[in-house]
Amino acid sequence: MKLTCKQQDLARGLSTVSHAVSTRSTLPILSNILLAAENGRLRLSATNLEIGITCWVPANIQEEGSTTSPSRLLTDFVNTLPPTEVTLALQASGQSLKVSDQRSQATIRGMEPGEFPAIPTADGGQPPLTVSAGELKAMIAEWWRQAEVHKVLPLDDRFGPRFAENAARTHHRRQFVFHAGVGHIPTEVAPDIRRRATYAQVGKEKRFVLRKDVVPLDP
Repeated sequence: MKLTCKQQDLARGLSTVSHAVSTRSTLPILSNILLAAENGRLRLSATNLEIGITCWVPANIQEEGSTTSPSRLLTDFVNTLPPTEVTLALQASGQSLKVSDQRSQATIRGMEPGEFPAIPTADGGQPPLTVSAGELKAMIAEWWRQAEVHKVLPLDDRFGPRFAENAARTHHRRQFVFHAGVGHIPTEVAPDIRRRATYAQVGKEKRFVLRKDVVPLDP
């Protein structure tokens, strides 16, 4: 595999698929990104076995092929490169990917692409729903606006990175509501509510307390 592409396009593609990279899996291959040079462009894929993301990057393909590379190492190195042409070349032996521009280069050891799990598709299922990017962004913005109006922070324990992104959007919040029955939220990705004043409501009486955790509000 050998190809050249723009650093900006490669960095944007890596950033997109990295949202599906698993950070706490017992399968090392899930922390890698699949790179495949085919049909005149570079295909990037990542999955955590719950979701899968595939992104195509415009590229000048000199030799087709595929490999996998550690997501964080590859993304961090590409982000340090200036906005110029980047060359990706798979070494003849092993799964070592050479990433270089005119001034810098790195050789990153990967894993066999055959070990990478298949990305699930919607083929054979319900017809796809097509929504414009502008409409989708407006819907997401309205969802967050309503969550702010009702003072509700969605608690999501499906995996850490997704919740960390949600928590980052609400770091300025001072009021959180805990709904009974939701899943456990790991401390390292939960909102930082330590040393904040909260209150517990028991019947019609509100007690102002200082706690280290979120207090459920009795119905």
